Amino acid sequence: MSPNDRKAIVIAALNHLDSEILEQDLEFVMLRYQWHRSPFMARTVLNYIEALCEHPHFHGGDEQRCAYRRLAAHWRHLAGYQRLGRREESQVSAQ
Repeated sequence: MSPNDRKAIVIAALNHLDSEILEQDLEFVMLRYQWHRSPFMARTVLNYIEALCEHPHFHGGDEQRCAYRRLAAHWRHLAGYQRLGRREESQVSAQ
């Protein structure tokens, strides 16, 4: 199974949650990152943000979705994706 397949499964699983609960959980994992800073936790936050943006019942408007997309770029950087090439990104995601 490729890292992209794993990520799609994680996001699909998160999309089964109510969007408001997903937002609350996002706040929790962001706080948890403050206590345990690691690429894994940053990827976890990123997964929650992306799931929220793709959620079928996202209650925010386009402006809020855009803000989450910008936030995702920040967390992608914290996860170490910005400094890695595409092939290396897949290897990091698989860990």
